[in-house]
Amino acid sequence: MARTAESKPTTDSTPLVPQSATPAPPPEEIPKEKYRLPCDIYGLLLLRLVELASVKERESPPRAAKLKMFVAVMFYVVYCILAFGVMFFLMLVVSETMSRWEEDGFSDKHKKTMPEFTRMLHGMSRETSSDVDPVIVSTCEELHHVPRAYIYHLMIFLWTMRMWIEFKSARDWAMNMSLIETRTAASSASPLMSKDGCWIERVDRWIKAIILVFVVLVKIVICVLTLHIGCCFLMLQNSGFGIVLKVIAMQIVLGIDEQIIESLALREACKQLQDTAMKLSRRSAMMQKVYWYDGVGGIVFTALAALVTYYYTAVRFKDFMELRAACHMYLGQSSNFHWNDAVRTVFEM
Repeated sequence: MARTAESKPTTDSTPLVPQSATPAPPPEEIPKEKYRLPCDIYGLLLLRLVELASVKERESPPRAAKLKMFVAVMFYVVYCILAFGVMFFLMLVVSETMSRWEEDGFSDKHKKTMPEFTRMLHGMSRETSSDVDPVIVSTCEELHHVPRAYIYHLMIFLWTMRMWIEFKSARDWAMNMSLIETRTAASSASPLMSKDGCWIERVDRWIKAIILVFVVLVKIVICVLTLHIGCCFLMLQNSGFGIVLKVIAMQIVLGIDEQIIESLALREACKQLQDTAMKLSRRSAMMQKVYWYDGVGGIVFTALAALVTYYYTAVRFKDFMELRAACHMYLGQSSNFHWNDAVRTVFEM
């Protein structure tokens, strides 16, 4: 009986696994990190594009998705009209003001070039101030309402540092579009969003193209134009209080995208933006190797801001700044103008 049991063939077809063998580990998933959508017109545009592309997946009403997309496009058009309209107005003001101080306009008025006028002021003394043309005196008094010339360097540096925020925002959008997964023909069955709508897991190629053109490119254009117009606008100011007020006023251009969402978008749209995030692949370690996030990046942006300040104060408006310095020296020697009297008059207003 025992021998018969030993010779009984087995019917189990499962291959025998040695005791020492271990199952292969599952494939390691690519680490992900999240990026919460900003509560501005650009974040709303991306959210509506993804919702429109995933109508069938989420089984949502197509009319509602199209209506939301229409509202997002309308907000974007309003934003572009306001942003570029304000910049066009500032450009006209800068152009009109610069025409008075450009080489041709200045020569027509004073019969001298700006460097010649500056050298003439440097040679003047207090005793000869009564013989000077009244036009020259009025020109110097117009340029003498800023107590110290270094206020221009400070304001240009501050304005440039403020513009780095917009530049880094455009950089982040470009990097996020490169790090988020792209849905291809092989992965066409994969959903764009999670079931609860809180995660954007992947996007189509055409969505990436739209974001790169209408978000990244537009942000860079607005950043460059606002930086240049703002620096020129500040350099042409002849009042210390005016410089500070103009810096505050020009912040309106940079905050239009957020103001439109806060004022025109409904509460549910704002809440949806705050609750939605993108799943991104882990960033490369190249920046960590060069210590970019440990301080190198801050040093680079500070150096670039200093270079921009140097360009506008010592290159682009060099003659203008030298003329201001000569007028400060001339009116400082003259007994007809005293800063103590000017400051006292301002505070008595």
